[in-house]
Amino acid sequence: MTTISFKPGATGPFVVRLEAEDGDPVAYVRTQVRVQAGAACLTVDGVLAGEEWEFDLSTLVVTPRLWPATIYYDAGDGWRLAEAFNLHILGGC
Repeated sequence: MTTISFKPGATGPFVVRLEAEDGDPVAYVRTQVRVQAGAACLTVDGVLAGEEWEFDLSTLVVTPRLWPATIYYDAGDGWRLAEAFNLHILGGC
């Protein structure tokens, strides 16, 4: 499974480009990153920027560690899983 590192306050948005099987970008109605933090599911809505989705992960209030996360999309007929990954929130300076 892919691991993506994120340092709050030190980086820009988390950017994702969702693609079809042939590599062409796909535009959805909305997207979300969901982080499983214990019993809570924390969500961050994506903002469409051209052909990519941007997620402001600095809004997450979690301790630095490895968290299971997913990207969901909605094509107008409900939420569907796009990808699962590990989100490594970095701490320190």
